[in-house]
Amino acid sequence: VRGIGYNPSSVITVQEAVAKYGEPDGVRMIAGGVNKEAHLVMVYSSMLTKLRLRPQEGFYVLEPSTEIENIAYDVGFGALSHDDDPFWEEWHGYGEY
Repeated sequence: VRGIGYNPSSVITVQEAVAKYGEPDGVRMIAGGVNKEAHLVMVYSSMLTKLRLRPQEGFYVLEPSTEIENIAYDVGFGALSHDDDPFWEEWHGYGEY
């Protein structure tokens, strides 16, 4: 097994995650699909953790109350280079991505 993910059984917000683990190393946008929804993924490279947030349409507006939809741990993720990833952005806090 190289990784595992799950949907939390109770609501966890971005504000709660940032308060507990600090600011993420960056974010990654996942867009597309039939509904043209965008998912924002908060990345904690040192913990090999990705927090996928609830989907939104259009530009993603990140707010403290945004809910975490999925939590994933991936042992191969920490080695990935973000330099070549066009969907990678540095964390700049709450607001539009």
